[in-house]
Amino acid sequence: MALQITEIGTTNWAAYFSVSPAFLVTSTLECETADGGFGGIKLTERAVATPYTKFAESETHIAWAEHFDLNTWGIFLATASGRPVGGAAVAPPTPTMIAPQGQPDTATLFDIRVAASARRSGVDTALFRRAVEWARASGCKFLVIETQDNNVPACRFYARNGCELLEIRRLAYRLTPAVALENMLIWRLAL
Repeated sequence: MALQITEIGTTNWAAYFSVSPAFLVTSTLECETADGGFGGIKLTERAVATPYTKFAESETHIAWAEHFDLNTWGIFLATASGRPVGGAAVAPPTPTMIAPQGQPDTATLFDIRVAASARRSGVDTALFRRAVEWARASGCKFLVIETQDNNVPACRFYARNGCELLEIRRLAYRLTPAVALENMLIWRLAL
């Protein structure tokens, strides 16, 4: 596959959002505490009883723009044979990002998506590397990524690519009924 990654900034949203972030959940990482938490937290992968698809197709850049200044972001589109196959969005340090909580030296990989037809072909790695380059060129020392316990492939991907599991926020989404039982996992890559 001849892959091209282009920084699109705040243009070409139609192509970016034509790539669905949806994925099939077949397992989850269950958080098990030892000794009331004093013995740490163990993540154990368990199959879900009924696999399901995660992420709705209704997401748009307008929702992002309501909360963030997208003009400061690194936004990338991956294409193969002129067809969109992936995208990534990297946010510079900001006090409103959940994962880095305003750390001035930390960028956030806000979104990374790969079309189902292009998965397992290196698109994710190429986009991740481009996001890392952008964060490093922006003067950041760290890149953080938020995942959920039901996105096991993403968790394994970040671990393989040198990220450290920095934090597990149990009940982080408790105020959002659709995802209230999910746990937030924060990954960090030293740049």
